[in-house]
Order: sequence, then structure tokens, then C-alpha cells
Amino acid sequence: QLHLYKGDLLFNKNILFKLIFIVFILVFFIYLFLNTSILVKHKELEGT
Repeated sequence: QLHLYKGDLLFNKNILFKLIFIVFILVFFIYLFLNTSILVKHKELEGT
């Protein structure tokens, strides 16, 4: 039973790392998206 628990702990750790990785990628893409939209708006303001 103890061995099973150790396996569960490792499994949960893997899921946690995957979740952190996915969240990091999402935040990165949102950051890029916001940056590009801000740049586009800035260029539009300069153009007028």
C-alpha cells in the first residue's frame, strides 16, 4: 500500500508539472497577444 501511495504522489507531481507548463504557455500566448494588439493600436493612433 505504501508503494502505491508513492506512485500516486509521483503521478500527482507529473500532473502538477503539466498543469504549470500549460498555464505558463497560456499566459505567454496571452501576453504576446496583448502586446501585439497594443502595438497595433499604437500604430493606428500614430497613423491618424
